[in-house]
Amino acid sequence: MQRNSVSRKTVFTHCWRPKEVEVILKDSEATTLIWLRSAVLALSTTGLGISELADLHWSDIDLNRGMITLSDESTSRPQSSREWRSTKSGYSRLFLSHADLRNVLETLTHTTDGRRHSLRHYFCSVCANAGIAERILRSGLDTGEKLVHRYYHLADGESQ
Repeated sequence: MQRNSVSRKTVFTHCWRPKEVEVILKDSEATTLIWLRSAVLALSTTGLGISELADLHWSDIDLNRGMITLSDESTSRPQSSREWRSTKSGYSRLFLSHADLRNVLETLTHTTDGRRHSLRHYFCSVCANAGIAERILRSGLDTGEKLVHRYYHLADGESQ
C-alpha cells in the first residue's frame, strides 16, 4: 500500500496473483496475441519494466547462462551511433531468465540490434515514402527535426 502525498489518499497498488497471470498468458496464446504473451511472460518472470523490456538488445541476452543484463550506458562512451540507455538507479542490473522465457527467446529471430526507436525510424521511412507532408509528421512525433528530415531527403530506394 502506498500513500499519495499530494492528495493524502491511500492508494492501493494491485499485485497480480499467480492465477491471474496464468489466465492472461493462456488467453494470449492465440496466434494474433502471441506477441502479448511473450511480453507478459518477460515482464512477469524478470521484473523488468515495460520500457526496459523495449530497450533490450540481443546482446543483453545470454541464453546459455540464462541471464539478461540491463546495462546503464549513460556514463560510458558511445560505441556506435545508437541511443544510450540509462536506468533509473544509474546502475547496471542482472536478471535471471525464466525457463519459459528462454524457450520464447530461442524461437525469436535475432535481428541486428534493433530497439524501440528502430520502429520510429521505420515509421518515418514509411511516411516519407507514402508522400505524407514532412511538417505533418514532425507535428505528430515528439522527436527532433533531424530524424524526420533525414528520411525525407533519402532516395526512395534507401528509405524503404
